[in-house]
Amino acid sequence: MPSSPSSTTPAPTSTPAVGREPSGKGPSGAAARLFLPLIALCTAVTAANIYLAAPLLPLIAHDMGSTPSAVAWLASVAQLGYAAGLLFFAPLGDSVNRRRLVAVLSLVAAAALLAAAAS
Repeated sequence: MPSSPSSTTPAPTSTPAVGREPSGKGPSGAAARLFLPLIALCTAVTAANIYLAAPLLPLIAHDMGSTPSAVAWLASVAQLGYAAGLLFFAPLGDSVNRRRLVAVLSLVAAAALLAAAAS
């Protein structure tokens, strides 16, 4: 007796494993499970850094021999820099090669850190 169309099972489809790209170049296994928490941690640390100087302003002012209101701009500049990065650099990931963008931004950040250390 032939089976009705509703009782047949659909043909299996090939779907990539969770956390893997179809090309097979994506993370797999333990790396795939740790990747999202790593990104979340990096995002949290980055966002927390823009607020880090605010409670330290009185100490910074004391060490520099100034008043807290005179160094208050430090916290504002950090937040404006973060906002500018989101506004100008985040959209570049949609139009520029991401590997090259990350490499260039990493080199610029390293140069800025060297300049800050030298000053």
